[in-house]
Amino acid sequence: MSIIIVSRKELAKALSRIVTIIEKKSNISILKHVKIDIENNSISLTVTDSDVIASVNFAIDYLSNEKISFTTIAHNLHDISRKMSCDNISLEINIAEKNLLITSDINRFSLPCLGSSSFPNFNSIDDAFSFSLNVSDLKHLIYHTKHAMSYGDNRYYLSGLHIHTDDDKLTAVATDVHRMALTKINKPLDLYNNVSIIIPRKTVSEIYRIIGDYSDNDIIITSISEKKIHLSLKDFNLSSKLIESKFPNYKSIFSKENQINIRVEATQLIKAVDLVTAISESKIKSVRILFKKDNLVLSVDNQIGHKSYGSHYIDSSTENFNEDIEIIVNSRYLIDILSVIIGKYVKISISNAINPIIFCDDNDNRAIYILMPMQFGE
Repeated sequence: MSIIIVSRKELAKALSRIVTIIEKKSNISILKHVKIDIENNSISLTVTDSDVIASVNFAIDYLSNEKISFTTIAHNLHDISRKMSCDNISLEINIAEKNLLITSDINRFSLPCLGSSSFPNFNSIDDAFSFSLNVSDLKHLIYHTKHAMSYGDNRYYLSGLHIHTDDDKLTAVATDVHRMALTKINKPLDLYNNVSIIIPRKTVSEIYRIIGDYSDNDIIITSISEKKIHLSLKDFNLSSKLIESKFPNYKSIFSKENQINIRVEATQLIKAVDLVTAISESKIKSVRILFKKDNLVLSVDNQIGHKSYGSHYIDSSTENFNEDIEIIVNSRYLIDILSVIIGKYVKISISNAINPIIFCDDNDNRAIYILMPMQFGE
C-alpha cells in the first residue's frame, strides 16, 4: 500500500485536459481508465481510446524511490477531484486489494484500482522523423481548416486534416466535398522530409483544445512515421494513428475563369445570414445571395409550413462586375467560413452561379475557403 498527497486543483486540471479522449460508451473497461505513474516527484496521467493516447504530468512531493503504476476509472476520478473543495487530497493505493482510497478532511471515496500491465501502450514511434513547430503555427493550421473536416462520411480519408509540404510551405487542407478550407505556413527550418499525412478528426480536435493552454511561442516537437504522429509539448504528450489513405487532388477545384471580386464586412454578413434564415423551417437552411454592383441581397423564401419571405441588403465593393449573379448556399457552411475570418473584411470571388465560391481574409492571404453552391430547388 502507498499513500501520496497531491494538489486537488492540479489533478482536476490535468484530468480535464485529457479525459475527453476516453470513449464513455466503450465496451472495453480498461479504456475507461486513466493510468497513473508516480516517480521522481512527478505524477503522470495517461488515457487512450486505442487510436489516440495522451499523457500529462505535474510535480508532487514524493520522497520514496519506489515507482507506483496503477489505473482507475478516469471520469470518476475527474468528477471527484473537480467537485471537492479542499486544497490537497490523499491517494491511498492498494493494488493487491484493487482499491484506491481518495480522502480529505471531510471526504472519503473508494474507486477500483488495477495494475497497469493491461493498459494499452503505443506511445513510442519507430522510424519517425521529427521537426519543431510553434504552437501559434499549429493553431493557425487547425483553426482555419477544422470546420471543413467531414463527419460520419464513408470516405474516411475526408474525416481528418491533410497536412503536406508544398515547396517551402506546410499546407493544411480539409474538405467534406461541399466545402474546403486551406491554409499555409512557412515550412519549419528543421523539416527536411516531405510530409503527406491525414490526421483523424478527433485527434485534430483534441490537439487544438489542448494547445490552447500554452503560449504561442512554445515549441511542439512533432514526430511522424508511416502510420503515426507524436506531439511533445512541455508536460504534454500525444500519439495518434494516422488515416492510411491518399487525400484527393483538391487543387483541381479552383476555377480557372476570370473572377468577380466582392469585398464585404465579415461580421455584417454573418448577422445578415443569421437574420434572414430565422424564418426558415428547413432542416438544411439555404440562403440566396444576389450579387449586385454595389450591394448584396440576401433572401430566404420559406415554403415549409407557413409561407414566408425575408431579405437583407449589405453594401459591398466589386471588381470586374458585369451582371447580377444569384447563388444559393448552405447558410451554416457560409457562417462557418465567415467565423474564422480574422480581419474586418472578407473577399468573395465568383464566376457564375454553379462554380465554387472562393473566400479570402482581406488581411491574411494564407487561408482560402471554398464553398460549393447549392442547386436551385435543392
